[in-house]
Amino acid sequence: MVTRHVHFFLAKTYTNLSMQKREKAQEDYYVKKHEKEQLAALRESLKKSKEQLSELEQKM
Repeated sequence: MVTRHVHFFLAKTYTNLSMQKREKAQEDYYVKKHEKEQLAALRESLKKSKEQLSELEQKM
């Protein structure tokens, strides 16, 4: 009977750990995706700023 409880406990613990790892992986994926989108937006903003600067320099 004790063995059955230990087996159940270990199975439950393994399941919880697996779920935690899966949740962590999903969170990491969404964080990286968000950071990638932010970086792309910053690069686009930098590109536009450089273009504006170039236009201003040409007018001088």
